[in-house]
Amino acid sequence: MTGAASKLKSSRRRTMREAAKERPAKVFNQITSHNSDSVEILSVVDPNYKEPHVLLLTTSRQETLQRVQDQIYRSGKIDIRADYLMGPLEDRIGGLVCDMGGADGYRHSLRISNGDIMVRMAELRGLKISSFMLNRVVRWAKCFEADRTIRPFKLVHQDGVDPANRSARNKLYRKFGMRLIFTDPVLETEGYSDPTLTVDDLIEFSDREWPTVSATTYPYAFRALSHERHKIKDRLTYNTRRMLRYKRENDRFDLKVGKVMRALRILVNWPLLLLVAFLAYGLGSSQLGTYLDAIKQFLS
Repeated sequence: MTGAASKLKSSRRRTMREAAKERPAKVFNQITSHNSDSVEILSVVDPNYKEPHVLLLTTSRQETLQRVQDQIYRSGKIDIRADYLMGPLEDRIGGLVCDMGGADGYRHSLRISNGDIMVRMAELRGLKISSFMLNRVVRWAKCFEADRTIRPFKLVHQDGVDPANRSARNKLYRKFGMRLIFTDPVLETEGYSDPTLTVDDLIEFSDREWPTVSATTYPYAFRALSHERHKIKDRLTYNTRRMLRYKRENDRFDLKVGKVMRALRILVNWPLLLLVAFLAYGLGSSQLGTYLDAIKQFLS
């Protein structure tokens, strides 16, 4: 009885092992996550000022790679923020200039707009800051599959009321290959992007496309800022020396002018004094006899 049970148990074990070998291999699934932050310094040339605007550009990326057998699926997110660091607009230092972003969407889609691409500081509009930052978002989107659809974004009516803002907004989107559909095709104030738009339709440019905006990485940027600081310090020292030299020259000039004025006073005042003395003497000598007779009558 014991031998029969042992044979049955071993036969079951062999059957389970054979069944395990016959099962299909499990799907290999591997997830890799990567987060990165970068800081750059943007130098923006403005024809209205002699000095450029210096912006702090912060970029945050989140990326996840999921591998299923031979297929790799990518998802991620990007946030780009520009703040005013230094420049001629001293009252704007520390303020938000522009904020953009993109994220992996549902159903194999991609979002490349967070709903706000306009520069918030009116003094900095028209300097190609939005174009430079949106190009970074498009460059990030180009890392995904070419057949991924771009999630439609709305063109709100408020941004299209002003003709200049409306023209700049529509021109910016079209420059990067985005097709727009308007509810009012004549004015083009309100609408949305083409739902069939894909990553392959997007157009990416080099950063040199906008010569008025130049980016410098973190260490090189602070090296450039240090160089600018030394230049400003040298310029301040030079201007201080020039001011002291001009002050000394002005003091010498004032001294010379004082001497000339004193000489002129002598040349002008003394002849007048002599003339007055001569007239007083003449008038006094002619009336002297009359005064003496009056005094004698008074005393008698």
